[in-house]
Parts: sequence; C-alpha cells; structure tokens
Amino acid sequence: MSWKSFETKKPPVFGHPMIEHFPFDPTYTNLKHGSYGFLPRRVLEYCKAPDAEAESNPDKRIWQTYLPLLTNVRTRLTSLIGAKPDECVMVANASTGVSTVLRNIVWKTGDIIVAFSTTYYTVLSTAQSISDFAPNPTMSKIALKLPTTRAAVLSQFRTHLQSLPQKPGQQAVAIIDGMTFRPRPPLAPMARARRQLQGEANLRLNEVDPDFWVALRPQTQPTPHRVQLPQDPTSGAYLSPGNGNSTTFVQQFDFTASIDFVPFLSVAAALDFRTWLGGEDKINAYCRDLAKRGVATTQAKIYKRMFSPESGTFTMVWYIADHDTSGWWTRASAQIWNDISDSEKLGEVLLRVCAEVKMELEAEKAKL
Repeated sequence: MSWKSFETKKPPVFGHPMIEHFPFDPTYTNLKHGSYGFLPRRVLEYCKAPDAEAESNPDKRIWQTYLPLLTNVRTRLTSLIGAKPDECVMVANASTGVSTVLRNIVWKTGDIIVAFSTTYYTVLSTAQSISDFAPNPTMSKIALKLPTTRAAVLSQFRTHLQSLPQKPGQQAVAIIDGMTFRPRPPLAPMARARRQLQGEANLRLNEVDPDFWVALRPQTQPTPHRVQLPQDPTSGAYLSPGNGNSTTFVQQFDFTASIDFVPFLSVAAALDFRTWLGGEDKINAYCRDLAKRGVATTQAKIYKRMFSPESGTFTMVWYIADHDTSGWWTRASAQIWNDISDSEKLGEVLLRVCAEVKMELEAEKAKL
C-alpha cells in the first residue's frame, strides 16, 4: 500500500479521532508540541523509502536523488513562510540555526547582543559564550516579568534599545523568541524598532523582513537568509569574503555529510498530510481555539485568578529555573489530536501533583 493512500479517504475531524493517525501509546495523553517528533503514521511510512534507498545505494542517493528532493522541500517551505528559495535552508534544530547565525557574525569590541531574560536557555548560553571571548561583544539582557502585555513588552523593548550606548559602526543584534510566550510577542513592531533574530510561526517574512528567522517544526527548521554575512566555514562550499560578492549560502547547507537527511526530506510528506487535513489555516484555527479554551479549563480547576490570552496578556508556558517569576508554571500545547477533555485531565493531574508536593514539604518542615 502506498504511503499516500490516505489521500483517497476523507480526513477525520480534529480531536481524539485523529489519534489513530499517530503512533501514540494508548495510555499516553500527549499535551506536548511537536518539536520532539509525533510524526503521523503516513509520514513515518514515507520515511521508509528514502531510508531504504540510502542503505541500498548510498552513492546514487548522495549524488543523484537527494539534492532535487531537498530543493523541493525548501521551495515548498518558502511558499509557506513567505520567503525565497535562495533564502531558505534546513538546519538540525532551532538552537543550531541561531548558533550558526551568531557565530558567523564578525563581532567587534563595543557590539551588543540584546536578549530577554526569558530567552530559550540554549540560545542565551550561546550568546553569553560569544560575549565571554574576544572581542567580547556586550551581553545586554532585558528583564521580563510575567504575566505582562504586548504593549508593555514592546515599550520595554524600545526603551531598552534607546538606552544602549551608541558608537559609529556598532552592531546591535536582538534575539527575540516565541518559545516562552502565549500569545506570541509583537514581532512586526519589534522588527520596525530593530533588525533582529527571532522565532515565530504564521508570518510572511517578505513583509516583516527580519535579518534571520529560525523556526522549529516537527522535522522542519527553515532558516531564511536576509543579509550578507560571512558564510558557515564548516562546509566545503564555503567561499572566503575575499572572493568578492559571490555567495554559496544555500550550497553550504545542502550537504554537510554524516547526518541523517531523511528528516529533512520528510517535510514534503508532512506538508502533503497537512494539506489533506484541510491546510494550515484550519489546523492553526483549531489549535489556537483549543489552547484558549484549554487554558481556561485547566486554570478553572486549580486557580482563582486567570491570565487569559484573549485579553492580550502574556503567560509563561516554559519553565526556566532561574527565571524571576513567582509561582509554578507548566507548559501544555493543544494539537489536532487533543480535545477539551485533555485539559480537564491536566487540571486533575496538576492538583494531585501539587497536593503530593505540599505533603512532602510539610513532612520535611515537621522534621526540623
């Protein structure tokens, strides 16, 4: 049976009927986002063919069939995100993409890296590492306390940029990520306030025009190129800046050897599956609506006070150990295989966990 046989059938409604299309353990209630996998069964089926080809005839795979398939994936992704094919490449994950950009900037003394205190920890560590070594660009962190509002974040961002010392020829690179927030940060106004690196979904990059953009998707991490920077020297396609204005940006990411290229190629199958389900707008609308209702459902079980995304208030959904925000935070994502009963179950589980922790803390206190 062809992996595309699903296209002849009517797609199921979103919610628990979708679970049969994913290889989940029946005892597992999945409230995670897709960055750790969760491939549909049909996409997994597709992956078997390129896997088998790579093992049966690796030379044919590497030199004849691989690159056209990768080019097709990049081209389809650019239509999705509003970029050009020669701006979009595949990288291992979002952290790798941001690190590649940051470590290929020619830093000078007096340059500044701007990040939020809530920036994803691997990205923040990379920025700090760059600051720790010559020429030691300054690390400038914006302390963000949650919950907050879009207007407050934008105002704080602008005020911070205006407070930075300015020198002729100075570079200031701002890192803005959407991992921590729901709803997403106000990207377009921030882009107008400063050129940036950032992560966000459902945007037209040709309109927002960031310097670089890195997205984390299940098996998909496009990194559109917006400005001319020194190229990634780890690839055989690297050209020295002394060679003039020639660029081999895309070619440097086409083949980096000794990695599994099947996840990159599976993006085409994943896009076909998403189209069969009804397309990006239908998927996003369901997930966003369920997330809003799910937050209200879970919080109604455990909190008297609510921070509603519908009111434009940012809430924290990613726990960061050293973050200066009081309380305990949990992260849950709404996906097409979830329904509102999963949010109810989450609330019940969190109540039990909190009760268990409270008992343990009281027992420890009693021993003192």
